[in-house]
Amino acid sequence: MRSRNAHLLFVLCFAFSSVQLAAQASAWIKEAKSDPLRGTQFLEFTIDGRFLTAPKNSQPGAIPRISLRCTPGSFSRGHQHGKLMGGFITVGAVVDSRSSSLGTVVDVSYRLDDSKVHKEPWGVSTDFSAISMGETELDTILYAHFMPHKENTTPPVRKLVLAFSEYLGGEVVVQFDMPEPSDAAEACGAIWHK
Repeated sequence: MRSRNAHLLFVLCFAFSSVQLAAQASAWIKEAKSDPLRGTQFLEFTIDGRFLTAPKNSQPGAIPRISLRCTPGSFSRGHQHGKLMGGFITVGAVVDSRSSSLGTVVDVSYRLDDSKVHKEPWGVSTDFSAISMGETELDTILYAHFMPHKENTTPPVRKLVLAFSEYLGGEVVVQFDMPEPSDAAEACGAIWHK
């Protein structure tokens, strides 16, 4: 009887911790920040992912993270209520890049909700420690299309699996379990209001 109660207690503790982890992943973390040089205010939204194939030369304790810096407000004659200032996917390692007619890019392969694999050149941060995203990439990873999302149409993306090459390393694969994007999408201008 005693081992049965201990087993039941273990199962309940595991279930409770699983629910807590799911609750933590169920929303973007939002933080108000300011740029002291320009005197501007913005919102930063972040979510953490996990490595499916970790970088060979990563920093200790590195985790993949999507960070979005956005300015809420009215843009595009009131159709968009925010603007993306910059978006980055950091992985704690140096990403491999190449020069192209678009500038310096990272070759990215990604799947949205277990659909087919897409391959595209995305931007890279100035220190080569992150993949940068513009409005098109943000619209794609949030709602699976490259234009701002028309409200009350298709559902949001729930899983993003992304692969790219590490500099002097192999392929890195990361997964993000995407939370409900409404607050981040609104503040970053990824929703088109009718």
